[in-house]
Amino acid sequence: AGFNLEAPFDPETGATNLAFSRAATVSLSGAFGSVKMGRTLTPSWYGVQAWELSRSANYPPVNSQFGYGGPGSRHNAEIRYTSPSFNGLQFTLGHIVEGDNAGVAKTDLNVIYRQGPLAVALTYNKLDNADANVSLGAAYDFGRVVVAGSLQDASGAGKGEGFTLGVKVPAGAWNFIVDVARDTDKKDTDLLIEARYALSKRTMLYGAALRNGAGKAATAVNTTSIGIRYNF
Repeated sequence: AGFNLEAPFDPETGATNLAFSRAATVSLSGAFGSVKMGRTLTPSWYGVQAWELSRSANYPPVNSQFGYGGPGSRHNAEIRYTSPSFNGLQFTLGHIVEGDNAGVAKTDLNVIYRQGPLAVALTYNKLDNADANVSLGAAYDFGRVVVAGSLQDASGAGKGEGFTLGVKVPAGAWNFIVDVARDTDKKDTDLLIEARYALSKRTMLYGAALRNGAGKAATAVNTTSIGIRYNF
């Protein structure tokens, strides 16, 4: 049995938010898998992270272009089940009842396969009053280079459809990433160029430049980020 409470803070000002808007869950896990309830990252988010090269950063093109399999990264009042791993194959099924989602029920699931250098993930999520969102992505580690790509249909979330394609090149303590997301409906392309330097197994310095394309009606936006990241 477990619980998780996460509250954000602003590193520029030190301001905090004790509303636990990032996570507030209780869970039960064992040989049967795990059951989790509360506010948490979506199954679709976990599906995208299985192959996405920047791994849960705030700036990957798949997020700016298609969201995480369509919607954002978190659900309120979700009830979910995650299976054990069957030779690398695992699935998560989540559901939000009508009363906890503005009167509209939602289903969200992923199916993930990880084995050796290969990772593949299918995501599916649907509001009862909208079309479904679907994504299928994969990554393969060739040793000297990691290649990742996906097909995206986020039309149910109003984010269009298209594909992503990226490459990561390790070079000692450095990792260099180039990632592209193309909305073929809106003729919109987002591009990420990122460099990472590992200070330790869990800590890295990074610099990233993202170009969020103009599409049919919007204005292109360029964003630059630098920072230090620690993975717990």
